[in-house]
Amino acid sequence: VSLGKGALLSETLETGDEVAAGQAAKAIAHSGDTTLIAALPKVLANPERSLRVRSSALSALYGKDIGRQAQLLKMVKSNELAEDLRQTASEILMLSRNPEIREEAKTIFSVAGGDYPSIAELLTRKGDPSRGKELFSSKTCMICHEAGGTGINFGPGLSQIGDKLDAKALYEAILQPSEKISMGFEGWEVTLKNKTKLVGIIEETEENLTLTMIGGAKQTIEKDEITSKSKMKQSLMYPGLHQLMTPEELADLVAYLSSLRKSG
Repeated sequence: VSLGKGALLSETLETGDEVAAGQAAKAIAHSGDTTLIAALPKVLANPERSLRVRSSALSALYGKDIGRQAQLLKMVKSNELAEDLRQTASEILMLSRNPEIREEAKTIFSVAGGDYPSIAELLTRKGDPSRGKELFSSKTCMICHEAGGTGINFGPGLSQIGDKLDAKALYEAILQPSEKISMGFEGWEVTLKNKTKLVGIIEETEENLTLTMIGGAKQTIEKDEITSKSKMKQSLMYPGLHQLMTPEELADLVAYLSSLRKSG
């Protein structure tokens, strides 16, 4: 990062509005500049910064790096993380590429308690679409899906999903995401010469491969930097994300998704 750009990012992180500061946090994390990155934990620890800015800093710092995610997991377990950041932490850890981190996060953040109801039992619950809409925005859904103008266009779009899937099929897609993977949304694992492993949806040209990762970030890689790539058998939507919701909340979410139909 050039000196001028680094100074601008630091200034924006400190004094910019919520949106600009959040974008600066992401840019700093992607820069790899250790001096700039050192400012992010200070943002997290500052109670005077808004929740939105601190959440952005948390996502920027821990969202992609498995090593840092292990540190974040320790912070959560030892109650070192501010209570209002636990929701963001749950999203980061439940979407980790490391299955051990995902499983431990599931245990920590599961709000259902005990065995989750069967799909047959969930179908007997009458959900509230308005509450479901709020849940779509506050849980992990919008990290990968777009619905009604909200969210990120990474996984299948959901704006007219109510025309395509009934409630039973929606529950199956959420609880058993690897059973049916939509064409064009298959996940790939790409290993680089430097041993880095990346996971996402790929597009290829003769010389380059572009990987779209969870959350929508794109990375273009020269093919001669790749040692291997393999199609994943499981969905990029990891199993167990529904455990971040109570059964009642899941019923609300499905009611909202069922209401998303083509207008007119």
